[in-house]
Order: sequence, then C-alpha cells, then structure tokens
Amino acid sequence: MQMQSYNQTERARSVAHIAHPESVVMLAATVRAAREMLRRDRIDGLKVRVSDASYMVSSKDLAQNVLATEV
Repeated sequence: MQMQSYNQTERARSVAHIAHPESVVMLAATVRAAREMLRRDRIDGLKVRVSDASYMVSSKDLAQNVLATEV
C-alpha cells in the first residue's frame, strides 16, 4: 500500500513539473527544433537527388500528373 501511495505522490510531482509554463514552452521549442532539423535534412536530400539527376520524371509523366490533379 505504501508503494502505491509513493507512486501517486511521484506522479503528482511529475505532472506538476510538466504543468509549469516554462516546461511546456521548452518542450514545444525542442519539438519545433527537431522537426525543423528533419525538414532541412529532407530538403537537402531532395536537392542532392535532383542535382544528381537520380530523381527524374519524364515530361510526359509530369504533364499527365498535372492534368490528373483536381483543383
């Protein structure tokens, strides 16, 4: 029974810590930075593929894709 009480107390402290506005702001900033890094990596990877011509689409396929897109 005492262990269960300890766990509840510990959980309450953890929740209280997370609930601090500065903690939420720091978490949001960390997540944003991580997403931006991943985004940059994807963009850089696409740039490399395009410049190496390993990502090629024929003009016919491109035209078909554009015409098939509904707006």
